[in-house]
Amino acid sequence: MTALVLLSGGIDSAAALTHEIRAGREICAYHMILERTNLGHVPERSAVVKIIDAVQDDLTAGLCFWSSKINLRALGDETDNMIALVSITTNILIAKPQYTRLIIGWCAEEGEWGQRDIALFSIIREGLRYRGREMPQVECPTAKMTKAEMFEYVDPRVADAAWGCETPIVTGTTFSECGDCVTCCEYEAARQGRVLMGSGPSTRMVS
Repeated sequence: MTALVLLSGGIDSAAALTHEIRAGREICAYHMILERTNLGHVPERSAVVKIIDAVQDDLTAGLCFWSSKINLRALGDETDNMIALVSITTNILIAKPQYTRLIIGWCAEEGEWGQRDIALFSIIREGLRYRGREMPQVECPTAKMTKAEMFEYVDPRVADAAWGCETPIVTGTTFSECGDCVTCCEYEAARQGRVLMGSGPSTRMVS
């Protein structure tokens, strides 16, 4: 049973990938490059490459990894990233029946946003059913882990590489985290072993 692991460059999907590797599963990692006006896809792609390089050291054989690209600038930057991801993933699973498991990253703090993202994957079922394909088993091995636990769980090099900034600061060809967006605040808290509950403006700190 080969699993398709969706890898974004963030800590959630990196932890899910780590779980599958440590479990000795047959997997292939996939990253969809979501080209955006703010160039956020550039550091995401860089993070994915670093994560792949780090986890390869734990494998006797190379890790299957591939990516594709979608230009959200052409569609409009307001295009929902998850909807784009689900649409592309559906087509991949239709074209590549060898993937019988779909692995996604999600953490315990996601709450209703995480549930909403997971619910979007039910769209895949309808697309596959239309093409006469069975729905792969969708798994989220990190669903009960907090982000702080994920940073502890993965290899230190993976933790250092993980990227989640929503509004990166661009200086020439250099990208740095803004430090102010929700994800930056979540990552900073997690790296200090703290937990942020909720999402968006209502996010609150829990020691």
